Amino acid sequence: MRNNHLKEIGEMISKTQVGKAVGRHIYGNLYGCDREKINNPGFLKRIIVEAVEVAKAKLVKAEAYKIGGYVAAIAIVKESHISVHAWPDHSYATVDVFTCGDTDPQAAFEFIAKQLKPRKYTKHFIDRSN
Repeated sequence: MRNNHLKEIGEMISKTQVGKAVGRHIYGNLYGCDREKINNPGFLKRIIVEAVEVAKAKLVKAEAYKIGGYVAAIAIVKESHISVHAWPDHSYATVDVFTCGDTDPQAAFEFIAKQLKPRKYTKHFIDRSN
């Protein structure tokens, strides 16, 4: 199965044209998040997997873990990645969505933000073109 993913990624890269936007990166900081939600690795994993679908990306693998006061979830997608990093003691999380191809990273970011219920958040966009 892994070789199929690598083959598809290689095919996607070989179709990329110079001067064409190949990647879009949306990232931001979420303040005043629901502490119970961001302290739950299983919940974070579930929402990033759902965000993959929202972005119209293709999931390769998703993982979540908790180390002390830090919780994280990351989805590796054929088009790049989606991640949430959280510090429940501070009601603070960061979201990072980087995709290429025919995907919608903005929709994935907004979906995650809605699920984490921050009081406020910042969002940034970078066109990762070649």
